[in-house]
Amino acid sequence: MITIENQRIIWDDGGVLRDLSLTLNDYREQTIVFDYEVGDYLYIGTFFPFNHRYFDVKESNLIQAQPTIEYWNGNTWSEAVDVLDESNDLSNSGVIRFVTDDDKQGWLPENESRDVSGLETTRIYDKFWLRLSWDQTFTPLTELNYIGFCFSKDDQLYGRYPDLNNQQFRNNFEPTLPSGTKADWNEQHFIAADEIIRDLKRKLIIKSENQILDYSLLSDASVHKVAEIIYASLGEAYENNRKNVREYYNIALNQGLQPVDSNMNARLDVQEQVNLSGRMSR
Repeated sequence: MITIENQRIIWDDGGVLRDLSLTLNDYREQTIVFDYEVGDYLYIGTFFPFNHRYFDVKESNLIQAQPTIEYWNGNTWSEAVDVLDESNDLSNSGVIRFVTDDDKQGWLPENESRDVSGLETTRIYDKFWLRLSWDQTFTPLTELNYIGFCFSKDDQLYGRYPDLNNQQFRNNFEPTLPSGTKADWNEQHFIAADEIIRDLKRKLIIKSENQILDYSLLSDASVHKVAEIIYASLGEAYENNRKNVREYYNIALNQGLQPVDSNMNARLDVQEQVNLSGRMSR
């Protein structure tokens, strides 16, 4: 689970630094109107470096806007490369992924955020800092709900469990629409990601969620975990379903074991791939 200790989110909103950590770290909190304008920055600070984040968008940005991602190297901002934006300029929810540049100085932590260019008026300790910007001003009233982790989507869930595309089942949970109905299983996907991260830590595979490099390898496990969460809510009649998908989840999680960022450079290195092969062969 993302907490105020392991992720900080600061928005430079026209020169005013706004701390969005408490709201955007928690998918259950209210949304934030993200009226981004050219010249603003969105900063993310973490204990470990990382290579992706999921953005949960509630009101879409409809303006095409090219993102730039930069990481703090201890002296200045270095631009990341190989940026893949599943959110399509925050027009929909999705992952923004990037790679640190081999030709530039590496990503380094800063003892105090006041030593980071752009964050001089803050005092946040011991974080790796990333900043995002876009080359166009966003649609007014663009809204963000959550910045964190999500490993699966409803279409993947329904492909494996078509019976869960059921409004009656969704109505057992808190409504997400003014009409009093629940539109999707988004919250359950976020809960599943939290459970997967917790299990990977329990297995001593990772120390931090930021060490997960290829999130797509966890999609099958996430689909089964979401199904387990849903079936568990439906009562005794679905207990066998819950037990079955629990077994599927355990198998998928083991099959989805992946190389992790053991040397804290936010990239998959050859040695990390070799270590994975050795671990899985035992």
